[in-house]
Amino acid sequence: MLSTAKDWQAVVAHHSGLLKQQYSSVWLGGYSTGANLVTTQALKDPDVAGLLLFSPAFQPRSVAVKYAKLASYFVTWADQDPEDNYLRYNSLPMSGAATYYKTSQIVRAKLEHAQYAKPVFAMMSESDSLIDTNYVMQQFTRVMTNPHSRLILQGESQPTDQRAIHLSMKLSRLRISNGSHMGLLFSPTNPSYGIHGSEIIYNNGQSYRYSSPGKIWFSAFGYQEPGKYHARLTYNPYFKQSMKVLDNVMQSTS
Repeated sequence: MLSTAKDWQAVVAHHSGLLKQQYSSVWLGGYSTGANLVTTQALKDPDVAGLLLFSPAFQPRSVAVKYAKLASYFVTWADQDPEDNYLRYNSLPMSGAATYYKTSQIVRAKLEHAQYAKPVFAMMSESDSLIDTNYVMQQFTRVMTNPHSRLILQGESQPTDQRAIHLSMKLSRLRISNGSHMGLLFSPTNPSYGIHGSEIIYNNGQSYRYSSPGKIWFSAFGYQEPGKYHARLTYNPYFKQSMKVLDNVMQSTS
């Protein structure tokens, strides 16, 4: 409710500085808004060895987010739901949405005139309902020029960048229709979010809750298809393959 983009940036700068005192090589990794923060830090800190970016939220898909700061003066919550998931907040303060958008403005301003020659591992879902994946791909190609960098795109479009890897997310055997913003981070064997995980996110942009887990399909937030109920996809079906690519990118500096 009270934090600012400067607060978040200060935390990243402080702890990356502490790590550099202990280790000769420090990589920064971030998910969503965190990817904005670590990219901004790496673009101004030449000692950062490389970046690991998951669902980088450089630019929001919705233009409405830019008005969150104004809305925060009148509305406390952008979204408020029961907190029934011990792993994540279900609710979002409007001030938090505004602070996220500020981080996206800052990182876009940095990227506009940048060239980043260090290795980058990035991964995102083409169907991500929150971020502009085309913008991320453009910046990866234009700014992140290291030949060992890799971007994994989960979806059905074939990227033009030769360093990008395309993985289809139409996986009917797993009842997966497309990839989600959060699903990249977790293994299929994760006890909370995996295939047999204890936490099923039914709140997925649909107006009713389905009660038969054996028939649920999984997708990005807001995806709908006639005859199917979609809960949120909370795991990465290509987790092992993705982590092998990540390892290869990090080892490229050896």
